[in-house]
Amino acid sequence: MIEAFLSAWRSFPFGFGSGILVAALCGVVGVHIVLRRMVFVAMALSQMATLGVAVALLLDVYLPEHREVNAPHPWFCCLADPALLSFLFVLLGMALVWAVRNRGGMPSEAWLGGLTAVASGASILVIAGSPHGLDEVKNLLFADFLLTGEDGFRTLVLLSVVAIAALLIFRRRFLLAGFDPDQARAVGVPPGRWLLALDLLTALTIAFTIRAGGSLVVFGLLILPPLGILASARRMKGIWLWSPAVGVAGTCLGITSSMAFDWPAGPAIVAAVALSSISVGLMRAKLFS
Repeated sequence: MIEAFLSAWRSFPFGFGSGILVAALCGVVGVHIVLRRMVFVAMALSQMATLGVAVALLLDVYLPEHREVNAPHPWFCCLADPALLSFLFVLLGMALVWAVRNRGGMPSEAWLGGLTAVASGASILVIAGSPHGLDEVKNLLFADFLLTGEDGFRTLVLLSVVAIAALLIFRRRFLLAGFDPDQARAVGVPPGRWLLALDLLTALTIAFTIRAGGSLVVFGLLILPPLGILASARRMKGIWLWSPAVGVAGTCLGITSSMAFDWPAGPAIVAAVALSSISVGLMRAKLFS
C-alpha cells in the first residue's frame, strides 16, 4: 500500500493534489450542508452540475467553429467550457431551490427529488448524443482525480484557498444567519445576504469539483465526512478541522487502494471515505462519551 501511495504521488502529482484539495474543500462546505439539512439540495445541484458538463461535452463536438481563430462568434468557446456551463446549471438549480423554499404546497423534498431525477436523466440523454456515448457517462459519474492536469490543479488551488478561507473566517456569521435570523439582524448581520453568499460558495464548489471527481465522489465527500463527525459531536469545536481531515484521509486511502488493487477510483474513494468517517465517528464517540 505504501508503494502504491508513493507511486501515485510521483506519477500523478497534480491529480493526487487535486483529490486532496477537493476533499478538504468539500469537507468544509459539507458541514454547512449537513447542518442546514441541505443533503437533498446538494444531491440535486450535483446532478445539475453533471448536466452542465454533459451539455458542454456535447457542444464541444457539434460546435467545432469555436476552435477557429477567425470564428464569427468567438463566444462559442464559452459554450463548450465544462466549468462555466456547470456553474451556470448549478446557479439555475440554486434558483429553483430558492423558488421552492418560498412556495407552499408540496414539500420541498419532493421538488428536489424531481429535479434530481430530471437532471440525472437529462445528463444521460445528452451524453447519448455524443460520439463517446456510455464512456462519457462513466467519466461523469466516476471521474478519476489522477487525470487532472496542471491547469485544473491551479484552478482548484485558487478555489480551495478562497472558499475555505471565507467559510472559516465567516463561519459564525453563516451559522447565525442560517439558524437564528432574528439574532443575526439584531447584531447587524443581514441573513439573506449571508445565506446567498453561502449558497454561491456551495455552487462554486460543486461546479468546479464535479469535473475532477465526478458526481458520485463529490457528493460523497460533501456528505460522508461531516455526517460521521457531526453524528458523534457534542459541540462545534474541532468539526471544521475533523471533517476535511477525514475526507482527505479517505481520499488518499481510496486512490492508493485503486492503484494497489486495480479498482475503479471513484467507488474506491467513496468506500474509503465512508470507512474513515465511520471509524473516526466511533472513535470520537468513545472518547467523548
